Amino acid sequence: MYITLCDSCQTAIDDIGVLFVKDFIVLNTPNPIENFPSPQILYKGTFITDKENWVHYTGFFTAVGGEQYMLIGSFSEPDSINTIILPSGVSWDHRATYMVDNIILIECNQVGINEKPITPIKAYPNPSNGIFTIESSKPIEQLKIYNAFGQVIPSLNPSPLREGLLKQR
Repeated sequence: MYITLCDSCQTAIDDIGVLFVKDFIVLNTPNPIENFPSPQILYKGTFITDKENWVHYTGFFTAVGGEQYMLIGSFSEPDSINTIILPSGVSWDHRATYMVDNIILIECNQVGINEKPITPIKAYPNPSNGIFTIESSKPIEQLKIYNAFGQVIPSLNPSPLREGLLKQR
């Protein structure tokens, strides 16, 4: 995922986490974080202060199964969060507001009892101008391509006629 501090924000924090849960969490309780489990992914110790560029964050966690919701935010007690005040922007009671984009969740290449292995696929360059190369160690039966807005663009159905478009190693 990519994170950037909102243009009008004056406060930055060094504590952003990602929590995956099975059940919906009600956030309008007096102190919702006191009942939260710890986030599976935690970015602590680095202030995101950039308002012009996106900061790339990656993380890994092992799902227990059934996760349906993902929450992104600070999961620490408010008094324990480190903050810095920037020279420009608006202070909203020292709240930090971030924009998050391009969240990608992928299944790791681990094989369990009833699972099939995932065939690694390379696509480059990324981003592209519309022309790119796709490499796969096995034949590709179906291909879905998404644009930057998460919209599916027309898929290619590999065939011998399209051999020049898809490269197999």
